[in-house]
Amino acid sequence: MNDAIGGGPAARSARARGDLPIEAWSPRTRRIRSLLAALAIATFATACRSPAPDAVMRGVRLAVDEARAGRMLEDYLARSADRESLRGAARVALAGPDFKLNRPQNVVVARPARLRFEVVGLFDQLAAVLVSDGESYGFYDASSGEMVHGAVTPDLLWRLAMVDLGVGETVGLLLGAPRPPERGVRAAVWREEGDRLGIAFTRLRPHRRADCPPAPESGWLDPACFGEPADLAAGGEAFVFDAGGRLVELRAFEADAVLRYRARFADYVPLPDGERTVEFPLVLTIESPGVESEARFAWKRVMLGGEVADRLFQLPDGGRRW
Repeated sequence: MNDAIGGGPAARSARARGDLPIEAWSPRTRRIRSLLAALAIATFATACRSPAPDAVMRGVRLAVDEARAGRMLEDYLARSADRESLRGAARVALAGPDFKLNRPQNVVVARPARLRFEVVGLFDQLAAVLVSDGESYGFYDASSGEMVHGAVTPDLLWRLAMVDLGVGETVGLLLGAPRPPERGVRAAVWREEGDRLGIAFTRLRPHRRADCPPAPESGWLDPACFGEPADLAAGGEAFVFDAGGRLVELRAFEADAVLRYRARFADYVPLPDGERTVEFPLVLTIESPGVESEARFAWKRVMLGGEVADRLFQLPDGGRRW
């Protein structure tokens, strides 16, 4: 996108003209330059405060402090706050322009960014293991016996698991309980077809009012901290809930509403989580338009909560499974 900036005949010509001192410009040139500068400033200001992206907000706009949205969000945040870990087995289907994989996997995840993927091959043999404790990772390839260690990078899961998300993002999605951006603020609310309710958050606080509390969740729940739809022009995340308050879609987008990924949650069932029963989505589909990939997790067995041993996020000893 930026390859053409500063290059090409037009750019070189513009620089050549810019080398002339202002005193050498004719009065007509000065007037034109002043007009262009004024237009540029106006355009920049408009771009900085452009409306919220329609590609993200698909429906009827509501007030950002709409009461039903507030109750639904508070309930979701309370339900998702204690969702810390998961162990289970899933059929994982990965697809992209030049790859396709559909294999059973054993999965362990724990907040904030610990995960373990075990790919199961033919005859229930271990084919590969990817582990991460949030800072470092290990990868084991059973076909070669090779073990690789390294530091976690933003593209780790794309390189080794064909999932175009960060480790922490993936953990939240697999738990069925992603959280809004920690430093973000609620900036828009809307109603979609099927009585679905959308709530969008900025990734960072666009401004700080004196009466806005410093706690991370204040930007999500406290009207004193709320932003406005135009703040989403720089990017953010949109949480979409069904009429029953279940999260059915999460849209993460960059500036100008460029969709980074869309996560869809379906087939909710009641599951025990400690001393309570919660609803959990048995199907998670993650679409990444930028790399034309899709990852689908269909859970066959899930256990929520409980202590998760640190050894699960280390490379197996001789291919030992958990």
